Amino acid sequence: MALQPAPENRVFQRTTYPPSSSGQYVVYWMQMHRRLESNFGLQHACHIAEKLDKPLLIYEGLRPDYPHASPRFHGFILDGMADHFEFFRKKEWLLQLTEDGKRLVGKGAGPAHYLPFVPESAEQSRGFFKTLCESASCVITDEFPVFIVPEQNRALEKKLRESKTAFLTVDSNGVIPLKESQTDPYSAYLFRKILQKKFASCYQDFPLQKPLSMRKQKHSLTLELPLTKLQKEGLKSTSRLLENWRGQASASLLSPLRLDESVGIVQSGSRREAMKRMQGFVSSMSSYTEQRNDPDAAATSGLSAYLHFGRISIHEVVQSVFDRYDLNDSWKGLIYNNGSRGFFPGPPEVDAFLDEALTWRETGYHFCFHRPDFDQFESLPDWARRTLLEHASDPREHIYSAEALENAKTHDEIWNAAQRQLRQTGIIHNYLRMLWGKKILEWTKSPREALEITLHLNNKYSIDGRNPNSYSGVFWVFGRFDRPWQERPVFGKIRYMTSEQTRKKVKLKKYLERFGDDNQGRLL
Repeated sequence: MALQPAPENRVFQRTTYPPSSSGQYVVYWMQMHRRLESNFGLQHACHIAEKLDKPLLIYEGLRPDYPHASPRFHGFILDGMADHFEFFRKKEWLLQLTEDGKRLVGKGAGPAHYLPFVPESAEQSRGFFKTLCESASCVITDEFPVFIVPEQNRALEKKLRESKTAFLTVDSNGVIPLKESQTDPYSAYLFRKILQKKFASCYQDFPLQKPLSMRKQKHSLTLELPLTKLQKEGLKSTSRLLENWRGQASASLLSPLRLDESVGIVQSGSRREAMKRMQGFVSSMSSYTEQRNDPDAAATSGLSAYLHFGRISIHEVVQSVFDRYDLNDSWKGLIYNNGSRGFFPGPPEVDAFLDEALTWRETGYHFCFHRPDFDQFESLPDWARRTLLEHASDPREHIYSAEALENAKTHDEIWNAAQRQLRQTGIIHNYLRMLWGKKILEWTKSPREALEITLHLNNKYSIDGRNPNSYSGVFWVFGRFDRPWQERPVFGKIRYMTSEQTRKKVKLKKYLERFGDDNQGRLL
């Protein structure tokens, strides 16, 4: 198979300038899709570099000053960066600073060269990536609709427009490209219609599994850049960090970065771990339909964080399900069924899981792509805003401070356990996450304050907290992608949930044994 560009409906041309043959190299800035396989952004960068007969420079950075920066997120990302570092070093395609600090050199000729940068301060990184781009024929990065990525891409677009440099962003987020929806979907049912109409045509445009290996041209690369003393120190400390990084056992190496150490490392973020979890889940999927809402069963995929940080692609997940159930040709004959469930063939667990992994996950991506205010109270449906504001002054039986909630100091054993799970592991079981959010709405002074606290806790502690799918989960609590229900105090027409109902619906014995606390305090 030839080295193909990414499909046209996944490529956004951010400046009007074409890739220049006068530049020294093509840059792929690996922001969110941090993998070397099945990555449309990397694939497109390889294609352009091949077309121009230029070296490809893969830049992967990790600054310490992003919102909620902590060892939890840094550690997860560093697990993958350390793997990339070792891979490119063994191939001699790693760019390293020479002893005199004047050049960055990759010893061998290869399809790409890798430059990681983990500065210890914002000052160390200031201007570094801009310097890399000054000699580029073309700059390519990831299209991603939330967190700091849109702002960073807009800032880079402005700089590259001034320097007349080609700049492209590439969408590797879902099976249905972001360009394939025209407006924000206000329900999963509406997006399911889009998914069913477009799945077959979009899925056949599968990302190349190993785009680097498909480059015929091999190049050496030496960079002579006007680096500052701080930038050189940052490059040297990056090499030391990645050479010695061993996951959670190396957490002390992060101390110079001054991260929020109260949010500790919780799990491996390597691609190897992502593939292992995917394969383990798919092999035992038969229990998914009946047990996915059971906290004691651990029947969910556990892949959300790996999808969020780009360690694995959703295409690989879908393909693994099709492989497991011998459905690899089924997508060619799928028939549109007007947005109803039951679209995917095979036993019930296939449609149940893929409806979550595709319909619900990608509804959030497309909503956030079309709505810059995705994280604001004003983005809620009209009916939800209206009913919440009408009941904003209703008396509450319990009101807890943000501090009490963050420290799991409420009267509710189940809620406290869910908050402890979030703090300790970076996740909350899917079903309990819904209850968790509903109770914050019930126990705070106003719906706006409830939203602010819920977003803070989610983004600070959850491994996938700054993801469109995660925003869907938070805002569903307040009515997004839902419908009006029976009116009641505080909630108005927002769906209501109770801990008593939860006890009746799901098994909690093992869950409460793990995350409960008999000596819980109360801060009202």
